[in-house]
Amino acid sequence: MVLPIDTGNGDKSHQCNSSSPSVLLLLFGNLQFKSDRMCRVWKRVIYLVFLLFSTNWYLNSQQLSQTIKGTITEADTKIPVGYAAIIVTGTDPVVGTISDDAGNFSLKGVPVGRRSLKISCMGYEDVLISGIILGTGKEVCLNIELKPRLYEGEEVVIRNRKKKNNPVNTLSPVSTRRFSVEEANRYAGGFNDLSRMATAFAGVASFNGESNEIVIRGNSPRGLLWRVEGVEISNPNHFPRGDGASGGGISIITSDIILDSDFLTGAFSAEYGNGLSGVFDINLRKGNPEKHEYSLRLGAIGIEGMAEGPLVKKNQSSFLVNYRYSTLTLLEAAGFRIVDNTVVPAFQDLAFNVSVPTKRMGNFFLFGIGGMSTAGEKAVPDSAEWESGIDRIEESELHRMGAIGLRHLFHFPDNKTYLKTVALINGEQNLFLRDSLDRNYQFIRTYDEQIEYSTFRSSVMLNYKWNKRNLARGGVILSYQAFNLGNSILIPGSTQSIQLLNNEGSTFLLQSYILWKHYAWETVELVSGIHSIYFLVNKELTLEPRFGLRWRFSENQSFSLGFGLHSRVEPLSMYYYRITNTDGSYTIPNENLRSTKSYHNVAGYSFSFKNYYLIKTEIYFQYLYDIPVDITGASTFSTLNYRGGIETYSLGNQGSGYNYGLEFTLERYLNQGFYFLVTASVFDSKYKMPNSAFFNTAYNSHYLGNLLGGKEFTIGHSGNIIFSLNTRLYIKGGNRVTPIDLESSQETGKAVYVYEKSFTGKTSDFIRWDAGLELKFNRPNSALNITVDLQNMLNRKNVYTQYYDSESQSIKYMYGLPFIPVVNLKVEW
Repeated sequence: MVLPIDTGNGDKSHQCNSSSPSVLLLLFGNLQFKSDRMCRVWKRVIYLVFLLFSTNWYLNSQQLSQTIKGTITEADTKIPVGYAAIIVTGTDPVVGTISDDAGNFSLKGVPVGRRSLKISCMGYEDVLISGIILGTGKEVCLNIELKPRLYEGEEVVIRNRKKKNNPVNTLSPVSTRRFSVEEANRYAGGFNDLSRMATAFAGVASFNGESNEIVIRGNSPRGLLWRVEGVEISNPNHFPRGDGASGGGISIITSDIILDSDFLTGAFSAEYGNGLSGVFDINLRKGNPEKHEYSLRLGAIGIEGMAEGPLVKKNQSSFLVNYRYSTLTLLEAAGFRIVDNTVVPAFQDLAFNVSVPTKRMGNFFLFGIGGMSTAGEKAVPDSAEWESGIDRIEESELHRMGAIGLRHLFHFPDNKTYLKTVALINGEQNLFLRDSLDRNYQFIRTYDEQIEYSTFRSSVMLNYKWNKRNLARGGVILSYQAFNLGNSILIPGSTQSIQLLNNEGSTFLLQSYILWKHYAWETVELVSGIHSIYFLVNKELTLEPRFGLRWRFSENQSFSLGFGLHSRVEPLSMYYYRITNTDGSYTIPNENLRSTKSYHNVAGYSFSFKNYYLIKTEIYFQYLYDIPVDITGASTFSTLNYRGGIETYSLGNQGSGYNYGLEFTLERYLNQGFYFLVTASVFDSKYKMPNSAFFNTAYNSHYLGNLLGGKEFTIGHSGNIIFSLNTRLYIKGGNRVTPIDLESSQETGKAVYVYEKSFTGKTSDFIRWDAGLELKFNRPNSALNITVDLQNMLNRKNVYTQYYDSESQSIKYMYGLPFIPVVNLKVEW
C-alpha cells in the first residue's frame, strides 16, 4: 500500500510508509457480494440468529438476573479491605453484601440491566460506581479500590465519590483521565480500539481519521508511551507506520480484555519515563475465578473468541485468553469481493492473563499480548491503465509484535508496604519491500527494510505508606535491547542501491524514580519526585523533576497544578543512520544525538454536580528543547513532526518548540439511560530550526472538538432486551502541509517543497459524523449482542495531505475513510 510522501519535510517517496490507512479502507469500506444469491444467504443467517434470540426472549419473559463479584482493596497499599458494605442501588428489595477478610464479595440475583454499586467502609471514602452493564452472558467481576479518609469528622467526609473521577494510579493527580472500558465502548466509531476511543477526550486528536495514531496537545504521535501491567512495551498496533511509530491500522489490544486504565495527557508523575506527550497505562483484566465463561464475536474487524474461568477454585486462580483473526480472507471465500490489485490484508492477535494468588508468596500474574499483520499492493500489469506512479508500485509488508511478562505483587506483614516486580520479554519485527514495474514489465527492487528488536525489561517498584498523610514510591527499570537494522534504497537513475542501515548489536536503557505523596491538609494532595534515564548509545543521563498538586477546596470542586521535565529517546534507526561516501566508506552522523526534552506546565479546575455531571478545564504550556533537526540546511525536518519510519538526515539537537492551549470538558455520566460528552480544545503548536523563525508543526490544527452522546432503552415488561443509540460529531482544523513547487517538481521528476514556507498550507477542516446502535438480548445463561457502527455518515471526503505524482506530473490528495458500516454479532455464554 503506497503512501508516497511524508507530511512535508522532504521527499519521502523512497521510505517505508505504512499501509494502515489503505488497509482500513479494505477492512471496512470496499466489500461487495459476488452474487445476489450469496447476499440472500448471509441475510438469512443473520435473520435466523436474530429470530432465535428474540423468540427465546418471548418464551422467557421473566426477570433475569446475574452475579456481580469482585475484590476490594486499599488504593494506596493494595491490601484487601474486609467488612466493606456493597449495595446495589435502586433495587427492591435491596441487594447487598459484605466483603470477607480477603476483600472478596459476591452479589447474586442482581436483575440484568444498568446497575450502580455503592461501597462503604469505616475509615474509607464512599465510592459510587454507576452504569455497570449486567447481562446474562457473563458475570461482572470488579476490582474496587477505596481511598482512606484522613479524618473521621463528618465535616470532611466526601460522599458518593465517583469512581470515574479518580485515576487508577493515585499518584497521578494532574491531566489524567480514567479510561473506563464500559464507558468508552459506547462511543460511536471506536471499533473496540483504545486509541480511537481516546480521541473523544479533550486535547486528543486523530492524525488522519484512518490510522489510530493520536496527537496529544499538538505533539507528535511518536511521543506516546505505551505501558501494560506497569511496564513499557513496543507499539501494540497492527500495520504500524514504521520504526518508532506509536500507532497503526488497528490495536492489537482490544477493549474487551482490559480493566479500567489511565490515559495521561501531560505533566505525569515521576513514575512514568521515556514518554514525551502522554501515557496509555493499561491494566489487563483477570478471568472469572469461579465460573467458566465464553464469548464469540463475528464482524468486519475479525472473528474473535474469548474464554475465561478458574484454574483452581480453592485459591481463586484464574485464566483469560482472547484470540482474534482477520475475516478478510474468510470473506473472500464466503462470497465477498475485495478490491482488485491488492494483497488481502490479514491480521491475528492473542492476549492472555493468568492469575495465581498465594497466601505466603504473594500474587503471580503471567500475561502476554501479540499480533501479526500482513498487507501489500499489486502493480497494475498494463501500462495503458497507469494513471499515476502508484499504479507501477508493488509492495509487501509483514509486522510482528509480541510481549510476555510475569508480574509479582507481594505485601509485607506490616500492611503498609508492597513490592511489585515485572519481568518482560518483548519482540518486534517490521519487514517492508517495494518494487517498481518498468516499461518492459520487469520489477526493480527500489526499497527494502528489515527492522528487528528483542527487548528484556525488568521493573521493580517498592511502595511504602508510613501513615495516612505520607506515601513513598520508588523503582528501577532496566531495559536490554538487541537489534538488527537493515535498510537499502535504489539510487535514482541507476541500478545500484545504497545502505542506509546495516547494524546489529545491543544496548541498555536504565531508569530510576522516586516520588512522595503528602497530604498537607485533608483536602490538599501533593505529589513530587524525580525520574532519571541513562541511555548507553549516547551515554546521556537526564534528571527529570516532577511536581503535582490537587486541592479539593469543596465537596465537588478541585484545583490541580503540575509541572516537570520529560524526555524520550529516539528509535535506534535514527541513531545508526549511515551516510555512504564515494569510496565506499561511511559515517554515522547521529550516534551522539541527545534525547528530546519538554517542560510541561498544567493548571486545571473541575466541578461536579448532581452526582453525574462534570465540568473540567485545563490550561497548559509546553516548552520543548534539544529537538533533533536537520543541521545541513537542506530541509526543515524536526522530530516534532516525526511519526515513524526511517529518516535520512544528519541531525543535531539545535531545535526547539512550544505548545500551549486551553481544554474544556462537559460530561454527563450515564444516568437514566442517557449520557453525553462535549470536549473542545484550542491550541498553538510551533517549532524552530536553527537561525530561523518559528514554523507551524504538522499537527497545528489550532482547534478540535467532540460532541457525542447516546440513549439506552429497555424493551419489554421484564427489560431483557436493551436497545441503545449512540452518535458522535468530531471536528478539527485541517492538517498542515508544506507547499509543493509544481514547476520545479515537473522539471526534476520528484516533489520539490518550498521549505521556507514549511507547514503554512492547510487542508480543509476535518469533519466526521459517526453513529452506532446496539441490541442486547438476554436469555437464561447466554446473551446476544448485535452492534452496527456507521462511520462518516455524511460520506465527507476529508483531505489529510497532498503529494506530487511523478506519473501524472500533478499534485494529488489523500483522503480519509468514506462512509463505512461495520456490523458485529457477539454471543456470550
